[in-house]
Amino acid sequence: MRFWPLNRKILTGTYSLPGTEDSGPWSCTIAFFRRLRVTLRCAPEYPNGMEDVKRLVGKIAQAGMLPGIHIHYNKADKEDAYVTPRPDPRLSLTANFTLRDALDSSSRTITVEENPRECTMDDERRILKMQDELISYGRYTVEPPYQFLDCQRGALGSHASSYPVGARFGLLDVDTWPIFVRLTQDTSIQEEVAQRLATIYRDGGFKFVYFDGAEDVPGPSIGTPCRGHSGSLQEARPGAAVCGGCVQVAFQLGTS
Repeated sequence: MRFWPLNRKILTGTYSLPGTEDSGPWSCTIAFFRRLRVTLRCAPEYPNGMEDVKRLVGKIAQAGMLPGIHIHYNKADKEDAYVTPRPDPRLSLTANFTLRDALDSSSRTITVEENPRECTMDDERRILKMQDELISYGRYTVEPPYQFLDCQRGALGSHASSYPVGARFGLLDVDTWPIFVRLTQDTSIQEEVAQRLATIYRDGGFKFVYFDGAEDVPGPSIGTPCRGHSGSLQEARPGAAVCGGCVQVAFQLGTS
């Protein structure tokens, strides 16, 4: 890996994104790539899977542009197989709770031992993960009995179940851009996702990658943004012509 001066030609081109004045005729194609799932699972934009990706990458290259992907490498889309219909146990949680009363599969009130006063009330982020079920809540109480109220069972395509007194569960770490769910940094999921992203990069024929979202890495976060970057790059062959990202400040470098 080597660092290139920022005046090198390959680093001074326009970074075109959909919906901007600079998008040009390829905005739809670029938007198409930005909806890549980690698993390419049943995405309607990709009826032929990776073959469709390779075809569009080829068209971009033929037009004289450098095809690449802009990714949130430390998160999963809410529609990804890591989240639905069976949420991965390695998704990040920001708070943990204990059932005070047994819960059947249709109950819309969840009574817990702990005070949920620190839980988010942001739209699209009010989601609990209880084993293989996701549950959205409308509000909660901060005086005993502590309860999550107006719950929607089996949220995001998961399946409602029953749970005994004492069952443990948590608040799902939904990103502030709430189409994403954050990944834990002390399990194998980040390395697994890095390998999947590298496969998409390699098989799709991309030539650059931008790693977005390092400011959203949950703890323990010291060193994990760079580990996520390097894990994807090490698996990508051939190497990226340009790599950009953000740790605490944005960086851009050439790799070859």
